[in-house]
Amino acid sequence: MKIKSGNLCIFIILIFNIMSAQAASGGVIHFYGRVVESGCDITQNGQHLNMTCDDKGKPVVYQASVTNLSPLTSRDYRIERISRQNIQGRPNLAIINVEYK
Repeated sequence: MKIKSGNLCIFIILIFNIMSAQAASGGVIHFYGRVVESGCDITQNGQHLNMTCDDKGKPVVYQASVTNLSPLTSRDYRIERISRQNIQGRPNLAIINVEYK
């Protein structure tokens, strides 16, 4: 009788594993959430850049020279890096790249 009980337990475990594998092969996962704060807006004002960021629903404006953007990086916790790339042959044009954390 012990052998039959052991075989029955193994059979039940085997069937359970097969059924579990089949149940896990499909389905839908729903994610819920929202973006709490948007990115910063950057505008040029002469030789300065203005960076406007939302801080708990209120706009905060930071300013830096177009030749030295490093002060903007340390102003907002979401900013990882701000870089400037001059366009070759066009000294009055540049690309400003903002990387967020």
